[in-house]
Amino acid sequence: MGFLEEISFRTVPDLRWKTTAFLHFADLAAASAVVPALMGLGAKAAELMDGLSLRSTRSIGGAPDWMHDIGEDDAGLLVEFRTSDQAALDRFEHAAREIVDGAVLHGGFTRDRRVANGYWAVRKGLLTALGANRPAGTILLGEDVCVPPPRIAEAAVALRGILAAHRFDASVAGHASAGNLHFTMVFDPAVPDDVDRYARCLEEIVALVVDRFDGSLKGEHGTGRNMAPFLEREWGPRLTALMRRVKHAFDPVGILGDGVLFSDDPRSHLRDLKVLPTVDPLLDACIECGFCEPVCPSRELTTTPRQRIVLQREIARRGGSDAELEKEYGYAAVETCAGDGSCATACPVGIDTGQAMKDLRHRRHRGGAERVALALARNWSAAERLTRTLLRLARPLADIAGDRSVRAATLLARRVLGTAQVPEWLAATPGPAPARRGRGPRPAGTAAVYVPSCVNRIFGAPPGAADATTVTSALPALAERAGVVLWTPPGVAGTCCGTVWNSKGHRAAHAYAANDLVERLWRWTDGGRLPVVLDSSSCTLGVLREMTAVLSGGNRARHAALTVVDALTWARTDLLPKLTVTRRLGRAVLHPTCATNHLGNTGDLRAVAAALAAEAVEPINATCCGFAGDRGFLHRELTESATRAEAAEVSRLTADAYLSGNRPCEIGLQHATGHPYESALVALERATRTEEKERSSP
Repeated sequence: MGFLEEISFRTVPDLRWKTTAFLHFADLAAASAVVPALMGLGAKAAELMDGLSLRSTRSIGGAPDWMHDIGEDDAGLLVEFRTSDQAALDRFEHAAREIVDGAVLHGGFTRDRRVANGYWAVRKGLLTALGANRPAGTILLGEDVCVPPPRIAEAAVALRGILAAHRFDASVAGHASAGNLHFTMVFDPAVPDDVDRYARCLEEIVALVVDRFDGSLKGEHGTGRNMAPFLEREWGPRLTALMRRVKHAFDPVGILGDGVLFSDDPRSHLRDLKVLPTVDPLLDACIECGFCEPVCPSRELTTTPRQRIVLQREIARRGGSDAELEKEYGYAAVETCAGDGSCATACPVGIDTGQAMKDLRHRRHRGGAERVALALARNWSAAERLTRTLLRLARPLADIAGDRSVRAATLLARRVLGTAQVPEWLAATPGPAPARRGRGPRPAGTAAVYVPSCVNRIFGAPPGAADATTVTSALPALAERAGVVLWTPPGVAGTCCGTVWNSKGHRAAHAYAANDLVERLWRWTDGGRLPVVLDSSSCTLGVLREMTAVLSGGNRARHAALTVVDALTWARTDLLPKLTVTRRLGRAVLHPTCATNHLGNTGDLRAVAAALAAEAVEPINATCCGFAGDRGFLHRELTESATRAEAAEVSRLTADAYLSGNRPCEIGLQHATGHPYESALVALERATRTEEKERSSP
């Protein structure tokens, strides 16, 4: 660095003050016309959306109310201003209102971050929403062009006119502050007339941008194959030749992106167009954008949701003639899908690839497998007892002889009976939960009915835990300590929400378990008068959302009348205010499960942790652990891959407790990190013990 004589540093301003507006205008021209003045005031963003864009995205969470009544010619403008000075923010809002006054129909500025994030969710979900609304089997082809920013209004109107003339009900949107316009065209590449119509439309758009507006045929996404034939028209022969010389210098034999940047074929953009055959109503709306990929547990092991869909389309394109591909798809897509639905939360249009994989599991089952699953569901109480007995034998054996010996036995059984039937022993596998019976008749003053989940009735405390306390003993103890009457009814053994069967694609077993549970809950809650508390987040999700599709008519009505609450939520609202923390922890590491994210009660986990620990740390890389009920026992590699980044982050922390809200996930996290993860409610019970309770605790 000796050649540097002076280094200058510029401090990046702290733009903590922000105001955002989503404004409704009568048409594109009116919305675009105010952009130059707003940018002159210092706006950091001005995003333009036409009527089709607004109609396609109005169902996205966060959309303002005015978007639900949009005409064909209407337009929206998303404007944002940031500053480190509140007074400057006030001045901007005042001046901006004067600029848009008389032109804007609805909308105003907000400083509420939650509302602003909702506005941006609408804009970010635009392309995916447009793709979801296209006819099945067609493709959505998007392009972006640039014109001088002062001419953005004129260009937007002209561009939309060309698209309409060629019968494209197309969206026009973009970064109006930079003169960057995005547009989409939907057509079927397998229909020659559609391709010809697209070709004629693109020719007119090229002429419009290059000749009339002296603009650029590409804005932020690079040239690509679609515009390669028009490169010389935009830049002229001399500059294009120079570009080719530069390309040749780096790629003399032409192996890098052949035909992508440069093409001598004037119709190269019309060849080898990708077709999207229909495969599944759940998946056909996908445009393969990839929003789902960062949250998928199997993203670094086998396939992502986008790749699962792409592979299904390729199998369909080949007419099901590639047996090897279909066989490999079984493990790479179907078996190693956690089915957790995280992809649906990340997808702007809510495509749940996990549900599609569950459907595939169902279709792959033979009749015998369905009958066995239904028999197990009908005799779940016996299955619980058998599992606890096996754990009672295996856990001490593993403690004495080592986990490797028990694992070897399970691996042998898996070879004989199949990897889909026999779980693999993990060092994090706990011993059995103590058998707990429900109390007798419902006592007077009962505030809620507690139904321990079957996973918490089966699995005991994690190996290495401070004591043998489980959530099934901790929650009643907390309720008693808070002076709240919590009743566990007799006969809870054998109850199951059916999530395990739903995950495996056993529909008959899922339907039986779901209907049986609703009928029991109806009796226990006095016809829905009392709330039900469930102690496992995945079971809460299963009861609230996943079982409704398999309920009979009468049970569907009963289900709708029930009040079902996750234990973490109930503890925060009904217990915490009445409890006293007697021994506060220093630091607790949290793992929000995918189910808590679906339920929207991750804040309850944080609140409980904040009450019992001075510091609650949530790893940045905390995503779905991939354990997915028992999938981590069947495919340990899924959990190991899904948690690799989170485990590395946790390994750099020293903590007094490792907390979550779902027993299988806690087993998976212990397997990944080596730390004994347990329910936050167990830690809360320890933290609120008196000296007398401490002496009598398990």
